[in-house]
Amino acid sequence: MTNETTAEPVLELRGVSKQYRRRGSVTHVTAVDGVDLTIRRGESFALVGESGSGKSTLAKLALCLERPDAGQILLRGRDLTGLRVSKLRGVRTAMQPIFQDASASFNPRRSVQSALFQALGRLRTTAERRAHAADLLERVGLRPAASFLDRLPHELSGGQRQRLAIARALAADPVLVVADEPLSGADVSVRGQVMNLLADLQAERDLAYLFITHDVSLARSFADRVGVMHHGRLVEVGTPEAVLDTPSDPYTKRLVDAVPDIEGPEPAPAYDPAPADPAGQGRT
Repeated sequence: MTNETTAEPVLELRGVSKQYRRRGSVTHVTAVDGVDLTIRRGESFALVGESGSGKSTLAKLALCLERPDAGQILLRGRDLTGLRVSKLRGVRTAMQPIFQDASASFNPRRSVQSALFQALGRLRTTAERRAHAADLLERVGLRPAASFLDRLPHELSGGQRQRLAIARALAADPVLVVADEPLSGADVSVRGQVMNLLADLQAERDLAYLFITHDVSLARSFADRVGVMHHGRLVEVGTPEAVLDTPSDPYTKRLVDAVPDIEGPEPAPAYDPAPADPAGQGRT
């Protein structure tokens, strides 16, 4: 939680738009249309909407994986919009992604240790990096860490790979984490464990989260603020209570009314921190 009136702005999107050319056509489709958004230090912002609403495109723009056609993207007040790729590399460490498919996020031929070493950079000796990598694994519940460092990603369960993705994001010591549907397809127990882990890490590190999800219940329980995307526009922004309990936009009302069809049959349970190495599941 954060005081949104006084906390430092971490991410600012100002009038951001993005179009793509339709395949085999000269016409374009607008994926993101004039979005204004500010996320502050220590804040969790959930972006909800149906598939095709522009949520994932907005996440890519925030991470500077895509360049906007119009508007500005600022990270801690620095305009990243026109930076060359060589300059962007130096600032991207401050914003880290956690993607939906953890399996596709790792080189299958590189060990867990190698994946974390790459994120840690070259500022530490091998012994220091290994010790820091082990600390990260312990922190995200992959214990004992020594038993995971030399494994390959496919040797981990789905839930364990998602925890590894979180550890790799933390290795860069970011101020912003962009999580794009990180729990889609995860079983109920893993969902609760991962969300409570993210909440604990936020409290420790004062992280800002941009959380992309189609799960309205998840947004309600986790976010300080919620934004609703529809046809590339941010149609409503506010506290979960204001947006989801008393929506002012007709699309938001339809989205909330359709919750059983959108989010699945069961909400995420509370996290039980007792298991040292929780069982995972298939692909997350």
